[in-house]
Amino acid sequence: MRKKPIRLNRAVFAVSQAVFLAVSLAVSLAVSLPSSTPALGANEGASKSVPASPAVPAAAKPGALPTPQTASPGTDLGRTLESKAENADESIDLAYGAYQRGYYLTAFFYATREAQAGNAAGQTLVGLIYEQGLGIPMDLKKAVEWYTIAANSGDREAQLLLGLMYLDGRGVDKNLIKAGELFEKSAAKGQPAAMYNLGLLYLNGTVKKRDPARAAALFRQGAEIGNVDCEYALAEMLSQGSGLAHDEAEATALFRKAARGGHTDAQIEYAIRLAQGKGTARDDSAAIGWFRRAARTGNPIAMNRLARMLAVGRGDTINPVEASAWHLVARSAGLSDLWLDGVYQSLPPEKQEKARKEAQKKSRFLVQR
Repeated sequence: MRKKPIRLNRAVFAVSQAVFLAVSLAVSLAVSLPSSTPALGANEGASKSVPASPAVPAAAKPGALPTPQTASPGTDLGRTLESKAENADESIDLAYGAYQRGYYLTAFFYATREAQAGNAAGQTLVGLIYEQGLGIPMDLKKAVEWYTIAANSGDREAQLLLGLMYLDGRGVDKNLIKAGELFEKSAAKGQPAAMYNLGLLYLNGTVKKRDPARAAALFRQGAEIGNVDCEYALAEMLSQGSGLAHDEAEATALFRKAARGGHTDAQIEYAIRLAQGKGTARDDSAAIGWFRRAARTGNPIAMNRLARMLAVGRGDTINPVEASAWHLVARSAGLSDLWLDGVYQSLPPEKQEKARKEAQKKSRFLVQR
C-alpha cells in the first residue's frame, strides 16, 4: 500500500500533555515560590478543562500516516532543574498540584508572580494558561507575549510553544520560517517535541530544504528520548527506506514501542503487521488485541479492522454480532465497508437488533471518554 507523506499539523494539547508540561514548569517554579501560600480556591476545579486531541480522520487509510500529535503524552516536556528554595517540595506541590487538579487561578497567581520576577518557567506557564483559557479568558496575544519573553531567555518549552503559535498563526502572524528557527533552538536544548516538528519541516521541505536524512536523524534522537511521535515517524521512514536504510524489523519494533506508549496510529500499524507477519512473527490474537485497544479510543479504522477479524474469527472466536456492532460505529463515523454491510444484513432480525444495541452502547462509551 502506498504510504502517505508525513504532514505538518498542530493538534490541540491533550490533558496528559498539559499535565506533564505543568510538571516541568512546577520544578522550575520551585526555585523561588514562598513556603507560605493561600488555600486553593474552593470552586476553581470547575474551571475550563483542556480539550482532548481530535480523533484520526475517517478518510485515513490503514498503514498510511495520519498526522501525529504535535507533542506526545509522557515525560517529553519534563526537565530537572536544581532547586534553590528551602521549601522546594511544598513549592512543587503548589505549582504542579494546582495546575493538575484544575486550580488554574491559584496556578496563575503564582506563575504571574514568578513571571514578573523574571522566572522563565513562570512566564511560560502564564503563557500556557492564557493560550488555553484555563480559569481566565483565552488571550492568544498575551500568550505570545509571555512565550516570547521566556523564549528570549532561552526557555526551551517556551521556544517550542511560541514556534507552534507561529506555525498556526495563533496570536501572531503566521511565519513558518520563524517557527522553524524556534524549533531549532528548542531541539538543540533537547526538547523532543521540537525535534519532531523540526524533522517534519526537513521532511516536507516547506521551510527547510528537503532533507530526509536530517529528518530521520531528528526523529531518531527524539525516539531515543521516548517521544512516541518520533518513534512513529522514524518507523514509517524505516519502512519506506526514506532518509535511511529500509528495515522492516526495526520499523515494527518502533511501531510496537510507540503503540505501547499510547500512540493510536502506531497501535493500528503494529496490529496490521502482526496480522501480516511483517517485520515480526504473525500473531492474529495479538493483532486483534491491538485493534481492539485502538478501536476503544474512537478510531474508525481500528474499528473496521477489528470488525473484519471478528467476522471471520481471526485471532478470536467468530462473532458476527460484535463485528457488526463495531462496523456500525465505524460507519457512523464515515468509514463505510460494503463487505461488512453484507455481514450485518445476513444476520437474522433479532441479531441485527442486538448489534445495533451494542453499537449504541459502544458509541455512548466513546462519547463519555
